[in-house]
Parts: sequence; C-alpha cells; structure tokens
Amino acid sequence: MSKIFVPKNTLKEKVGNGGFDEKSIEKAQKSIDDNVVDFAPIAKTYLGKIKTAITEFESQEDHHALYTQLQDQLTQLRAQGSMFQYPAITAITDTVVDLLDSLKRVDAKIIEIVNAYEQSANILIASNVKSDKDKVCRALVLELQKVCDKYKVKYQ
Repeated sequence: MSKIFVPKNTLKEKVGNGGFDEKSIEKAQKSIDDNVVDFAPIAKTYLGKIKTAITEFESQEDHHALYTQLQDQLTQLRAQGSMFQYPAITAITDTVVDLLDSLKRVDAKIIEIVNAYEQSANILIASNVKSDKDKVCRALVLELQKVCDKYKVKYQ
C-alpha cells in the first residue's frame, strides 16, 4: 500500500490565506514604477555572464549546461528589462528566449545567434535606447527575428 505525503506549504504559512491587500499591491507597483535604478550596469552583468557561459561551454559536446545557463541569464534580462524601464532589452531578449524555448537545445548556429543578440543588446545599452518603439531597437529586433525564423525553418 502506497502512502501519500503532502509537502509543507511554507509560502502559504508565511503569507496566509486570502490573497494580498490591495494597498500593498499598489505600493509595490508604485515602487516599481518610480524606480530610479540604472539598469545598464545590471544588464551588462547579465550580458557578461552570457558571454562567459558561451566561452566556457561551447567547446563541450553536451550543450545542456550552456542551454540552462543561457536560459537563466536571458530570462532575467527579459523580466528585468521592463521592470527597470528598459523595454528595448525585453523586446530583443524575447526573440532569443522564444527561440531557445522552442528548441530546448543549443548548437553552433544558436551560439552565433546568441552572440549577435549580445552585441545588439550592448548597442541598445551603449546608445541608451530604452523604448521598444525606438527605430534602432525595432531594426535590431526585426533583424534578429529574421535570423531566428530562418534558423527554425532550416533546422527545426
């Protein structure tokens, strides 16, 4: 006979039942909206980690560790871009995250695409392009999307 174990719900114990107070949510949202943190150094740190991961793992046969590392860093960039008023970074990162999500693997061509992404994201940061509506951002996203689409057609 099997015994079922119900895990302890630590988060529920900390937060309690019934959801969050509306005023707390508004206060948290206001903190996000009024944020004055300079996102550029944060983004550069994540982009540096991407470059380091590629350098460390690209020569290995099994690219699973590289895939995981890229997904972690890219997901952080995508989420934090919007939170820190840099939707341009979120837009361009979305393109690569969507590609990786659809493939669940990394190969030499994907590494080239991620390198192109990293260079494009650095251009956006160096040029202080924050808006995803900016013509530079839109052009970079469009070109990266074309490359990703071409890869999917050829290799998926």
